Amino acid sequence: MKILLAEKKKNHMSALKLALTQIKDCKCKKISSIVIVDEIKKLDEKLKEEKPDILILDGDFLFYQTKDNISSLKALYPEMPILVLTSNFEQEKKFVLAGIEDFIPKDSADKFYEEMVIFLNKESNKKEIEKNNNFKR
Repeated sequence: MKILLAEKKKNHMSALKLALTQIKDCKCKKISSIVIVDEIKKLDEKLKEEKPDILILDGDFLFYQTKDNISSLKALYPEMPILVLTSNFEQEKKFVLAGIEDFIPKDSADKFYEEMVIFLNKESNKKEIEKNNNFKR
């Protein structure tokens, strides 16, 4: 599984990357690579280049993204779940309607780990169900 992590702060990048590599309680495919993007301008380029399975977007990036931008992103990459790390849940409803799958708090390492495992397992189960449905056809 390839993850694209969009995060502006270098210390957060390192901590998130380390936390993601430590996830062991997950039924999902092993995380094969974590690609980091630190500027919103580079996000589109990295998405095209890397074709990640999951996009983890720092909540600060949402200030640069509108609901329409997120909807366009989902239109281009409909199979790619978008997860937002945030400590501010005020905009959550607006962006969920635009196609963001989930929000995870980034102010607690334990909570991040728990929520990330739940999210990865949920995505893994979704893909397994889709695969089984395609097989039955």
